[in-house]
Order: sequence, then C-alpha cells, then structure tokens
Amino acid sequence: MTVSGVELQELKLDGVGVRLILRGLLTMIRRVMTEMLARRVNLSKGMSRKRMSPETRRRHPTGYMGRNPYSSVRNPREYSRWYHEHHPGYFAKKTKEWLERLPKSHRSVFFAERNKRTRTYNNAYRKLYRRLWGSAKSPPSFTADENVEISNSPYLSELLRKVKAKYPR
Repeated sequence: MTVSGVELQELKLDGVGVRLILRGLLTMIRRVMTEMLARRVNLSKGMSRKRMSPETRRRHPTGYMGRNPYSSVRNPREYSRWYHEHHPGYFAKKTKEWLERLPKSHRSVFFAERNKRTRTYNNAYRKLYRRLWGSAKSPPSFTADENVEISNSPYLSELLRKVKAKYPR
C-alpha cells in the first residue's frame, strides 16, 4: 500500500507513528470541511444574484431588505427588532396558528381572564336590567369587580343612574 508514493512497509512505522499520521489526516480533513462550510454559509447568507432565477431577481431587487444586522446564532431572526419591522404581524399569525392547533380544553385557559371580565360585566348588566324591567324589586348590590365594570362602561353607568332614580335610598 502506498501513501503519497511512499510504501508503508518501507517506513516501518510503530503505533505512535501511525497515530501521528492519522491525526495529521484528521486535521487536514477538518480544515477542508471548515472551509467548505464557511463557503456554503457565505453563499446562503447573501445569495448570489447570479444564482437566482430571473423571476426571483425581479421579486428581490438589489438592496431588498438586506441581511438582518441583528441576527446571530444566539439571537435567531424572529426575535430581533429588525425582523419585526420588516415582517409586521409575524408573531400574531404564528400565535393564531399555534392556538388553533391546541385542543379546545387547552385553548380556553388563555381566555379565562377575559371570560371572567365578560361574566362580571354581564352580571352587572343583568342586575341593572332586571331592576329597570321590573322583574327584581329590591335595590341592587354589586361586588367590587362589578362596580369597576360599571365605572368603566358608559352604558352600565347610564343604567345605574336610571336604577338609582327608580330606587332612591
């Protein structure tokens, strides 16, 4: 067997010599692979316009968005300010897709706070409306949350004013 024209039997290498040759070969392979990867990364980061199809070149004119100056290995493109400036609504769409994939039981948890506020609003509305309609006779009593909803809503405030006029204390 020959390695670069020299017979291995002529070298009469011991175990240490073989290890040194193998280590050298591995170092050379690593260096070549690193250069190949670096070349590939450079091509993918700023894809050569020559390699683009004419149709793609028309869609992406020179200077189109450029490279994301904030991206790095530790900070992927989606998490940067630049990405959101150039792709408005990216996370809103992703979140909507993600929520739609969840089972309904899991989905409802995310709306618990909003549901609670809506329920509080509806309770206050129902208490006020029943007094005005005449189906409830006593003056209403509200929880602290219902009072907050009444003060935040002009419509409920107007209903409360009418109820107070109907039930003076």
